Amino acid sequence: MSKNFFRCFSYSTMINPINNSINKIRKIKKTDKNMLNLLYRNSQRLIRKYENIFTSGLLKELYTDEFAYKGTKSYMTTVKCKKNGLALPVKVQCLDDGEEEYVFLKSGFGIELGSKFFTKKYQDGKMRFGIGYIESKKNTKYEGIGIRLTQVQVEEAIRCGVDKIPCSSYPASLPFHTMMGFRPKKSGMPVYYLKALYEYMRVCKEEYCNTASKYFKPILYKKDGNFCFWPSYTVANAVLNDLKNKPPIKKMEALEFYEGDMIPLELSGKYFDDWKKRILLQPITFSNVTDIINKVR
Repeated sequence: MSKNFFRCFSYSTMINPINNSINKIRKIKKTDKNMLNLLYRNSQRLIRKYENIFTSGLLKELYTDEFAYKGTKSYMTTVKCKKNGLALPVKVQCLDDGEEEYVFLKSGFGIELGSKFFTKKYQDGKMRFGIGYIESKKNTKYEGIGIRLTQVQVEEAIRCGVDKIPCSSYPASLPFHTMMGFRPKKSGMPVYYLKALYEYMRVCKEEYCNTASKYFKPILYKKDGNFCFWPSYTVANAVLNDLKNKPPIKKMEALEFYEGDMIPLELSGKYFDDWKKRILLQPITFSNVTDIINKVR
């Protein structure tokens, strides 16, 4: 597995068959420009379609009155019991040393249901979150563990004044992160010729070799008037469509056997705002609604 697959699209020309300096001074062929414009328009359609590849009915259900925690203890929430469909109260335990935070979800018997780890640090005068790790350990009996752990991380981000949460997803974990609102991070490099784009696509298919080739469609964006190839969105779109037609991968050890580098994602913008609305309905780590309102404005 390539450890720097996405980085190569941002920095070097090693996979570009045409030197960038030559690209900039040559006039783009009319046929290439027309085709790139067509592919760009098709990219907008694919991005809109991406929104509905995987959706979560459970995400909506958990934020109804039926699953609101009714007790008086702090740092409590609920998950759904698969056997009877009822809300199970669970305790949230947070360990924070200022730079690293560990979150644990535990049942009333002290059984650990899931955990989440993420880093945070000041950089350029601002608090920033680093890439973390999430694990649901009892997903054969309970649902919503990952959702509640994600909520705790968003609440901590709000508390720290952070409005972007990065994520690095295994290909097989993309459905979950997509349903949580994480989207492919916007980065890439300019494309001036179709020949370069074809080479980028070849590399993507080779890296994610057990994703069906038919699902790879180039996704482009525009920057400073140039067309840019968006590798993370291209790969994510292909993998999600491929997984849609495969049985769910439930065992953590199976994730690494789904070929391909981890995909950079980000929770931000309207998707981050959606979490603010959910938190107002069912806060976990905030002591009262007034505290939340002051933070989310």
